[in-house]
Amino acid sequence: MIPVDYLVLGYLILTSLFFAISDCSSSSKFVWLGFNVASAALVMILIRIDLQSSNRGIRWLRKYYPVLLFTFFYEQTQPLIDAFSSGWLDAHIVEFEMNLLGFQPSLEVGKMFSPLLNEIIIACYVSYYFWLPVGLLYFLTHRDENAADRILTAATIVFFISYTMFLFYPVEGPRYYLADLFKHDMTGYIFVPLVGKIMDTAAVHGGAMPSSHTAAALVVLIGIFRRSRRVGLLLSPVLLGLMIGCVWGRFHYVSDVVVGVVIAILAELFTRLVFAKGWLGVRRLT
Repeated sequence: MIPVDYLVLGYLILTSLFFAISDCSSSSKFVWLGFNVASAALVMILIRIDLQSSNRGIRWLRKYYPVLLFTFFYEQTQPLIDAFSSGWLDAHIVEFEMNLLGFQPSLEVGKMFSPLLNEIIIACYVSYYFWLPVGLLYFLTHRDENAADRILTAATIVFFISYTMFLFYPVEGPRYYLADLFKHDMTGYIFVPLVGKIMDTAAVHGGAMPSSHTAAALVVLIGIFRRSRRVGLLLSPVLLGLMIGCVWGRFHYVSDVVVGVVIAILAELFTRLVFAKGWLGVRRLT
């Protein structure tokens, strides 16, 4: 086993326990429990594949399979949020930011809206969907599987912490909680309507705290900086735009983004420790 195996199997056990004790509908509960069992079986099958296989495709599937599961793990949080949540906690965040800043950023950004500026910032936000797969491909095409292993381990930690927080600190986000206070419509040409459709059809209601978008993209950028400062500097404005886009698009509060940054840093530090100490099967990667 390697680090992602321990993380995925541990998370599958945790969510299975959550489903078992929840009052989710029977159909939803058994579908997701079945998914967890099938995922665990897949992991056990993959564990039998030689990590040093000469077939690159097989080796990459063995090591980077969590990328194929993250979307399902994300969607899985919705029935659990519905089952465990006793109410949204947005009021606490709004009050905290008002006391700290003297204004609510999610409302103030609307004064700066323009179609072109909206497009640029939301395009950066949409880039989230490419950070991890493109980051992995960047390292793999540069024959640096160790770096790819590191960022995937850190990203896995980020996602699992974020998804667990969704259940115990449910926040629906400004676009729901502050909807009646918005005075400016966000218009755009391509990316604004695109992200609107994505959020309406695929986003989890109650998964705003923390910003997993910020956290996952940041651990990738940290890994890229470790290899190439030049490439890291080129990508930094995109990540900054993504973070701004979280608030600009009314998907997150500033607090969500800050907590996402903190989680990314902690995940990166823990990953460094795991790889330095050879924990969780790291030695089998080399």
